[in-house]
Amino acid sequence: MKPARKLKNPPLVEVAFEINFRPKMKIFELVPDFQESISEEYPNIAILSPTKASPSENDGPAFQKLERKIQFKNDDDTRIIRVAYNSFNYVDKQYDTFQGFSTRLRKLWKLFTTSIGDLSFTRMGLRYINHIVIPMIGEKTRISSYIEPYYATGRFSSPEIEKANVQILLKKQAAQLHIRSGPFGVLENPKKKYEIYLLDYDCFQNEGDIAREPLSKLTTLHDQIEAQFLKDVKKRYMKYMEGGKLS
Repeated sequence: MKPARKLKNPPLVEVAFEINFRPKMKIFELVPDFQESISEEYPNIAILSPTKASPSENDGPAFQKLERKIQFKNDDDTRIIRVAYNSFNYVDKQYDTFQGFSTRLRKLWKLFTTSIGDLSFTRMGLRYINHIVIPMIGEKTRISSYIEPYYATGRFSSPEIEKANVQILLKKQAAQLHIRSGPFGVLENPKKKYEIYLLDYDCFQNEGDIAREPLSKLTTLHDQIEAQFLKDVKKRYMKYMEGGKLS
């Protein structure tokens, strides 16, 4: 792996890893051992109850207990772990480099599987959420000056668009890449107005493609996302990420 460059103006707001597995009913009996192993770095714990739009006949106390999630956070709420009876999720809002992220995740995954035991995997995904901030001239959008957008930007001005979400699913080697993109609001300050464009990448594998040791394919998922991001962002924005100015 080539050494990672640390960007001065990264557009990333969140990186998340999630792995789903066949339900393990006794997982909440085993989680205390995992909690003990991470309590120094993730001291804050919460029980997240399920939220459903409408009740069903299965929504009794036993079902709700099964559907809950246990959440662990570090002291500044920038790194989060969520455990359910059928999933493990790690969220990093203070991402530095892929190498750093990977090192932290692999350590947590080893502690988790040591405590929980064997699992049968059904889905594994790596997600990068980017907010591309772009200066506006008046009410005119300039998205296409900085990125290769997934929709025809010239048809509307940014203030007209209240919501837009383009979704694309690409087939990659032993994986799929789900891209969500579109306008994501406007930032204003006394001097300038900026529009935000969402680039949300979720690269995942389904049951049958996941390796016996799933994190052995983590770099592959990352590389697929990175390659697509470099196709979507123009040199002008790359220069800004590396330390230049938006113009």
